[in-house]
Amino acid sequence: MSARHHCTALLLATGFALIAAGCNQINVGFARFQLVNQTPYAITEYNIARTRIGLNHADNRLLEPLQPGKVFDGNVHGPGLYWLRAVAEVNGEAVERIQGPVHIFDNNAGWAWYMDGNELRDGLGPQDLYARSELPIVIFDTQGQDIPDEPKIDVPMQIRHDADRAWNNPRDTEAIYDGFAGIERRGNSSQTFDKISYGVETRDEEGDGIDVELFGIPEEEDWVFYGPWMDRSLVRNVIGYGLWEDLGYYAPRTQYVEVYLNDFNAPNIEDAYQGIYVFTEKIKRDKNR
Repeated sequence: MSARHHCTALLLATGFALIAAGCNQINVGFARFQLVNQTPYAITEYNIARTRIGLNHADNRLLEPLQPGKVFDGNVHGPGLYWLRAVAEVNGEAVERIQGPVHIFDNNAGWAWYMDGNELRDGLGPQDLYARSELPIVIFDTQGQDIPDEPKIDVPMQIRHDADRAWNNPRDTEAIYDGFAGIERRGNSSQTFDKISYGVETRDEEGDGIDVELFGIPEEEDWVFYGPWMDRSLVRNVIGYGLWEDLGYYAPRTQYVEVYLNDFNAPNIEDAYQGIYVFTEKIKRDKNR
């Protein structure tokens, strides 16, 4: 086993709010978490960020190395999805481990690694950790295929969403779509971004396009999964479309979703989760558009 596999950590979290005194009560949301060292090595530094990109900016909050079996308490700015980077001193070598995205909210545990003798084991499965979401969950299983620029490849696709529940889970939430789709990369220069947009066509078992109604959007077969990578606010297109519609014109309807590729067959947690996408109608003319 490589030294990298020995750098292990557990992120535990609980969410709560601070009530400010005064004439008006102001809820300032933040979340408390614990970094628990379950390795036989000392963790020398860590940082935590909303995006994996944010981990490039080291933020060492450990005043001294976190020894095996010890716990570090910390806070982040509000519940949500976070990435954790930890570095351990393993036999004189600094070994980095990145885990996430992890929900820091409502007593959810983070992704866990621990040692069983000389063997690395996973403490919890992703369905118990970060996968719970207030947004609809979309799962593509590419079955080991690379997604090309074109043409679209056939893949199974599920959309799991229950409007009557506060949370969706890729395991037990009812699927509003459980079938097939054609998927390809979308865009030109945007295909070089870390977060790629996709063009998707809902299909039947024979690979023919089929019209479906999703999220109350009138039925169609062509859809866009826009990955707002340059727009870190995630809202520019959605607000623009909404304003144009409010002025009385047609604008593509949108729905935020969380996207997974090769969800439970991915070799590690980072490879499965693709992030928040904007599910959008493809611009075209028909009786509903």
